[in-house]
Amino acid sequence: SHVGSQAQAVGLPCQTSLPFSLYLTLVNPALEELYWRGALGSPNPLPQLSDFLYAGYHFFVLFPFVSLPWILPSLLVLALAGWFWRLISWRTGSLLPAILSHALADASILAVLALHAC
Repeated sequence: SHVGSQAQAVGLPCQTSLPFSLYLTLVNPALEELYWRGALGSPNPLPQLSDFLYAGYHFFVLFPFVSLPWILPSLLVLALAGWFWRLISWRTGSLLPAILSHALADASILAVLALHAC
């Protein structure tokens, strides 16, 4: 599959799946939430520049895997996710709900990669 061959092309062979999966589901969500919703967070309920910068940051991750017509809709979904995570962090006063739901989102991405690459 296209996703599987691209995953292998960028150095994600099945042999590294476990360490990569653990990093992507346990470490990466916490780091991203601490930065994007913690350091750059805002209590403003309207979408903020940081929500769109968060999405734009993921362009480089998406580009090898997503066909060009789907890049813009994917970035829009990521901006909405960033906005959602910022709002739940602000309303709960904690980054934990955002970290946990972000981890679940990353786990679902890994499941798709595993289905297509391994």
